[in-house]
Amino acid sequence: LVEKIHDATGIDHWFLGKMRAVVSVQQKLLGMGLEDLDARPDLILLAKRCGFSDDQLARLMEGTCTELEIRDMRWDHGIRPGVTQVDVLAGAVEPERDILYLSYNTTSDVSPL
Repeated sequence: LVEKIHDATGIDHWFLGKMRAVVSVQQKLLGMGLEDLDARPDLILLAKRCGFSDDQLARLMEGTCTELEIRDMRWDHGIRPGVTQVDVLAGAVEPERDILYLSYNTTSDVSPL
């Protein structure tokens, strides 16, 4: 399917592969209940790494839970984003301020205040 879409549109294979992964996770989540998802912390982490918000996950549960319940469950499983510092000057000089971002695809490399 990726090849077919690439041939028809010229969209890069890498990007289409990422979109296929998102759709695959979405299909796994459809129709699951909160208890089902609670038993699959690996799937929660995979969904977060694919970019799903807690609200989107709750909506995929088809009304069986809320965004807050998803967040609480995620926190209970220790699934939280890591905080990473961007080295915009490639270590050449000390930056005037830090640039930080949150990601589920990394572990924290910044200490809390």
